[in-house]
Amino acid sequence: MRKIVRELGSRGSHYVNQNKPTGVWANNQYFDTFALAKSKDVFDLICSPFVEHFCSKYLGDYLLKCHRYYETYTVHKMPWHTDAKNQLSGLDISITGVVFWFT
Repeated sequence: MRKIVRELGSRGSHYVNQNKPTGVWANNQYFDTFALAKSKDVFDLICSPFVEHFCSKYLGDYLLKCHRYYETYTVHKMPWHTDAKNQLSGLDISITGVVFWFT
């Protein structure tokens, strides 16, 4: 995890006026939606035997999505929300899923 934090963390490389993916600051939160593309360690973690076994056992056929790197600091409000939206209609849809928090 420390290597991932070094690779993707808010104190890591930020690119200005370069065609490279970088994280975003929003108030007191930093997040990076390009974690899977930027880090082999994130890839190895997301595709680990543990995650594969857990998802297969509890979900059957599954799709990994919404993989992000977050740093949330004090005073930041991050209300719980869902990414299970139908992209065409914008309506919530029923999807069985699981959230993994690695710290």
